[in-house]
Amino acid sequence: MIGEERPRASPSLREVAAYFLQLGALGFGGPVALASAMRRDLVDRRGWLTEAEYDSGLAIAAACPGPLAYQLGVYAGFLRHGLAGALAAAIAFGLVPFVLVVTMAALYTRLADAWALRAVFYGVGPVVVALIMKGGWTLGRRTLRRDAAAWAVALVAAAVTAVLEKELTVMFLAAGVLGIVVFAPPRPRSPGRNRPRGLSRAAARSCPSGSPRRGRRARSGSSSSSSSRPGASSSAAAS
Repeated sequence: MIGEERPRASPSLREVAAYFLQLGALGFGGPVALASAMRRDLVDRRGWLTEAEYDSGLAIAAACPGPLAYQLGVYAGFLRHGLAGALAAAIAFGLVPFVLVVTMAALYTRLADAWALRAVFYGVGPVVVALIMKGGWTLGRRTLRRDAAAWAVALVAAAVTAVLEKELTVMFLAAGVLGIVVFAPPRPRSPGRNRPRGLSRAAARSCPSGSPRRGRRARSGSSSSSSSRPGASSSAAAS
């Protein structure tokens, strides 16, 4: 369990497979849009994952090579049902897209010259871009929140990707190392350090004017005077 928060619901293995089968069949917009849809469905609506679990899974999926949304789905299935849940999510998530892609590829190779088929693809393209932009904005707003440092890292990474026009593995590694330094939780202080340095001085100042040393001197003086009094009385009596 990641963090102290627990998910609101515990789905069955069949429910996990059914959800990812539906998401694979009806989810459009690419990995960013699908990851945003999983946050909306699994965290907000169904409560299968907590915020911390989703954020950790998104970081793991982004750090590993491969399709982000697919890996995030496998991660979610593994959290709820272990290896069986991961396999159920992986097979269900990829089954419908596999059948659709194979079917569309077969149609495209046979009807590549048909203007109607190409028009369909060109018409769907802008909608897919809009879904990706919407999903990216929602995912960034929900994940980065109001953390200025996280937004700064995201903007720098976006600028580097736009200038170089490619994704760099070094950038992911550098961001991970930077995250250890920037986003690390504060270290708890030891009990000795929590005590103010001026405590002994303050305690000494809070003592009455008669300090312990003065008290001991006063007691020693009184005892010596008391011991000398019998001698003085005896000498007076002898005289």
